[in-house]
Amino acid sequence: MQICPSCGVGNPDGQKFCGNCGTALDKPRQTEGERRFATFLFADVANSSALAEGMDAEDWTAVMNGAFSVMNAAVSRYGGTVSRLMGDAVLALFGAPIAHEDDALRAVRAGLDIQAAARSYGETVRARHGIDFRLRVGIHSGNAVLAFVGDAIRTEYTAMGDAANVAARLQSAAEPGSVLMSADTHALVRGQVEARSRGPVEMKGKQAAIEAYEAISVMETPEKGRGLEGLSSPIVGRAGELAVLGDRLAGLGRGQGAVVAIVGDAGLGKSRLLAEFRDDWQGRGDGSGRWLEGRAISYGQSIPYLPWRQITRQILGVSEMEPAAGVRASIEAFARAHDLPEADAPLIETMLSVESEASRARVVGLSGDAVAEGIAGAVTDLLQAVMGRGGAAQPLVLVLDDLHWSDSASIELVGQVATLATYAPLLLVCVMRPHRKAASWQLLDRLDASLGGDFWRIALEPLSAADADALLGNLLDVRGLPARMRALILERADGNPFYIEEILRSLIGGGQIVREGDHWRATTAILETRIPETLAGVLSARIDRLPAPTKRVAQTAAVIGRIFPYRLLQTVCQEAPENERVDRVEPHLAALSLEQLVRERARDPDREYIFKHIMTCEAAYNLLLRSRRRELHARTGRALERESGDRMDEFAGVLAHHFAEAEEFELAIVYSRQAADRAAALSASHEELQHRERVQALLMRMPDPDPATLIDSTIAWLIVRHKLNRYEGAIEAMERAVAAARAAEDKPRLALALSWLGNVHMLIGHPTRGIPYVLESRGLAEELGDEQLMLLPLFVSSFFLADRNPEAAVAGLKEVIELSAAHRLSDVRGHAIATLAASLARLGRFPEARAEIRRALATEAETISPVKKADIHIGVSQAYLEMGEWDKAAEHSSIGAELAGKANGFECVCAAYFGLGRSHMGLRQIEVSLADFEKSLAAARNARTEAMQVFSNYISGNIAGVQFEQGQATALDRMRDSMNLTRSSGDDFGAAAFGVQLAQALQKLGRLDEADHLVADALALFRERHMASRIADALGVLADLRAAQGRDEEAEAARAESAALRASFETVPQPDTPVELA
Repeated sequence: MQICPSCGVGNPDGQKFCGNCGTALDKPRQTEGERRFATFLFADVANSSALAEGMDAEDWTAVMNGAFSVMNAAVSRYGGTVSRLMGDAVLALFGAPIAHEDDALRAVRAGLDIQAAARSYGETVRARHGIDFRLRVGIHSGNAVLAFVGDAIRTEYTAMGDAANVAARLQSAAEPGSVLMSADTHALVRGQVEARSRGPVEMKGKQAAIEAYEAISVMETPEKGRGLEGLSSPIVGRAGELAVLGDRLAGLGRGQGAVVAIVGDAGLGKSRLLAEFRDDWQGRGDGSGRWLEGRAISYGQSIPYLPWRQITRQILGVSEMEPAAGVRASIEAFARAHDLPEADAPLIETMLSVESEASRARVVGLSGDAVAEGIAGAVTDLLQAVMGRGGAAQPLVLVLDDLHWSDSASIELVGQVATLATYAPLLLVCVMRPHRKAASWQLLDRLDASLGGDFWRIALEPLSAADADALLGNLLDVRGLPARMRALILERADGNPFYIEEILRSLIGGGQIVREGDHWRATTAILETRIPETLAGVLSARIDRLPAPTKRVAQTAAVIGRIFPYRLLQTVCQEAPENERVDRVEPHLAALSLEQLVRERARDPDREYIFKHIMTCEAAYNLLLRSRRRELHARTGRALERESGDRMDEFAGVLAHHFAEAEEFELAIVYSRQAADRAAALSASHEELQHRERVQALLMRMPDPDPATLIDSTIAWLIVRHKLNRYEGAIEAMERAVAAARAAEDKPRLALALSWLGNVHMLIGHPTRGIPYVLESRGLAEELGDEQLMLLPLFVSSFFLADRNPEAAVAGLKEVIELSAAHRLSDVRGHAIATLAASLARLGRFPEARAEIRRALATEAETISPVKKADIHIGVSQAYLEMGEWDKAAEHSSIGAELAGKANGFECVCAAYFGLGRSHMGLRQIEVSLADFEKSLAAARNARTEAMQVFSNYISGNIAGVQFEQGQATALDRMRDSMNLTRSSGDDFGAAAFGVQLAQALQKLGRLDEADHLVADALALFRERHMASRIADALGVLADLRAAQGRDEEAEAARAESAALRASFETVPQPDTPVELA
């Protein structure tokens, strides 16, 4: 039996053309193993052992041959494949090797036909042999591996996995003469097959019962109808959206910029709307202006600035595969031609991962925050150079597609570049799906708040029933198309234009709709055709109909990714084993383009293709066995290694992805760590974490990982998790690292791992459990003479503790203080007491805070480390800052800065000068405050630790706040950017504190509504965390804001609440007299 690759109908062996549709039939070929969702039919003779026992073997053989004829005919009729004959049973597959959109229904129809034919055949057998001959049929839909199995002597195409077993168990549970199907199959044929529930059925070998349904009959065939002609359609149902884009385009022609966000689910027409818009732009243009486009990819979320890299390369005119030296030369030439600032080139090189040693040396001393700000400035300069300046400025359309997959660094840059649209002829178009957990979703609110009337949001909804019907009519006017078929297309599509288009293509490809002259006609086969339940089913069926080499090219391209370079695909296909090799991919790409599965995305400087839809890419990929995926990912990784040359840093994330999927763990870890380091250098914490998480997952899969790699990678993972305030799984991970260090007898790594393990216990509220680890770590640190082994984790954890939950911090710190006293850890104790004072002050418990201040200062004499002495004064300063006692805060910050400076404790110097800057701001000594903050930022850069990356941004925001006070209005944007970066790093408290500062600045500018939103958010967070001192301050700002809005009663209420809170603090200063230590 030969299965037609076009319509799926079975044909006799040796036939050259399909008897149903006329397609040429290839010679039988061995089908590659694939993963598939298919429907399995198992038919067996009821009570066969007893029947055979009472008959002559020759007679029984004749009976079974007749039964197999009945069963095989029904299977073949509906395009199934008989996988196995087993004495008195048949296993048939629907959906392999050729998939159809309605395989479940085909299987049920075959089962019902088998029973109908068996009843007639059974009468013949009864008359001839006097036995009761009946069949049972079981049907189940599920995933399995479909492949040729066996050896050189005997091979058969069959299903491996549990799905076929379930079908066999259902057959055993069926009544003789019936068809029993699983709930999975019933869900696929509901509304098409009449069935009655059999309830849960217990099955041998299955822990849980399976819900089963008995198939009764197929519902009636719908009546015929008529339709139109054509396979193309003008855009339907998007007049309003096109009008918005057209108006923005008209404004661009007048020099007015704007930002437009196009938001919609997959298949709703974002790409089509964008294509119509581009046609409009090209139609209106006079040759001036430029269109640039960047796109995020699904596995590129951990690659910082990916869409911006694409745009930058378009501006420079260099390809993805251009050697690093060539890219640098293009950057230099462009910068010289457009008189860009000298600092831009090293930052652009850094973003593109092509930096020279000289550029790396210029950037390495900058904080991650400064690098991010520098890249934003450099990209802005690039775009302004493209547009030109002044009256000669040319319009620029900048499109960023699939932003729901973008990295957070790119999203942040979108927000900064968007401000250009307020004064330059820039139309920025952001295209995304409505993924509320993606960074792109928060971007919408930010753009709305910051741009006002210059921002437009286009939310695409499914087409209305009328518009969907119009689209269907425009696409295809089919004579003889049954009315119910038309209704089902519209029902399943649910207003999704892409789904409608793909269903029609599937029907044409399957021969249910054929062209006759200048019109289309539905064949009689359409009466037996059902509309696919899922879009994946449609696409899988189309991929199955491709010739074998073309299908192989499509699947290889899917491994590379939705967007795939021609040159890389050619290399991977040429390096395949001989029996799979494709020497020239071009004709196959032409065939895939003709089938509208892929399209050419770019030709210059390098050819590049893209799957028309991500679901097409996923459908091709999902058909591959895991073993084939591994082999193709490995081949792709090695080809990409060779082609990336000296640009490994830029491709590290993609290489890590391919080698991880290839299960080449060591290489995947190397590239993942390289990509994580790159993300850390760009202060892209979320992207860094994705790479660190991948390393952890890969290490868990390795039987014997290198101990040093495991320990270092786990600590690096914990550091970034700590910055983002995420501790789930941290204890278990650090325990593995500690065990590995002990086994390897690596004392430095053991000390560091123990210190982090102890601090994680403290951070999550179990200080008792943490102390033994800290004690052991300290002993090792003293033995090795390296205090830094435990200093950094202690500093970081203590510094951030009070910001997250001051009430929990108070309880935890009291236990730490008690335990550190019992174990004579005076360095830990003094720091903990000072931090406790700051936490109490934040809660509005001022008398208790002052008592702890006195106790903390009294521990200084017993504290050995000058850095820990500095920590005490810094903590005391923080407490005084919370209580508004600016002079005392400044005094202790100065002492802390001096002590830490002498010991080169840059982290503490940074915190001390930051406190000093805040103190001088409180005293309204603006110039002095600015100098303090700048010293704090310099110390953070000198520290060059992970813990300082986020804090550098916090300092920069305060510098911007001071500059605003000095009259620099542009500093407002930097304040907002710092607030958003702080929030994206996981520091909600810092973002709220920034929000109050920013609200005060906005109020001075008369932007009261924006200020209102920020104060409300900050106040809500302070109340949630019971930060009484911050609540009182925020209420004071709110009172001033309400007064400015003319809402006097609300202003008075806020003042009254603030005053009552302050009175409860008991803020009368008390003398700071030394006290005896308990």
